[in-house]
Amino acid sequence: MWGTSPSKPVILIVDDEEMNLDLLEMQLEGAGFKTLQAKDGMHAIEMLVKHDDIRLVLLDWMMPGMDGMEFLEKLRSNSKYRSLPVIMQTARGQKSEVLKAVNAGANYYLIKPYTQEKLLDEVRTALQEASHIQSSVG
Repeated sequence: MWGTSPSKPVILIVDDEEMNLDLLEMQLEGAGFKTLQAKDGMHAIEMLVKHDDIRLVLLDWMMPGMDGMEFLEKLRSNSKYRSLPVIMQTARGQKSEVLKAVNAGANYYLIKPYTQEKLLDEVRTALQEASHIQSSVG
């Protein structure tokens, strides 16, 4: 499901703000990752169907149309994507909101604004954990 290229993991960035997409792409690609972009949850689903090498989703919560939570619920309801790591990134920082996202299936939660170092730490950790789980299972 996640492809075979360990040297450049593919990360799907889902955000409705063009500036955020470009900044995240620059930061992640500068750190050696390959990125794909989606401007909302529906576009993100289309990207997942087209690209079977996506290894992580960096997901904004607040977007028009299908927001991050709706996307996350659809993602987790599909057995093919149940173990795909998701990092929710949002300005919503209340404990109840963090719990809601984690309960819906987010593996990590970044509260905006955050540093590039924090972003890259979370991405690397999520990918390492997913790789460990994949190797344990099969």
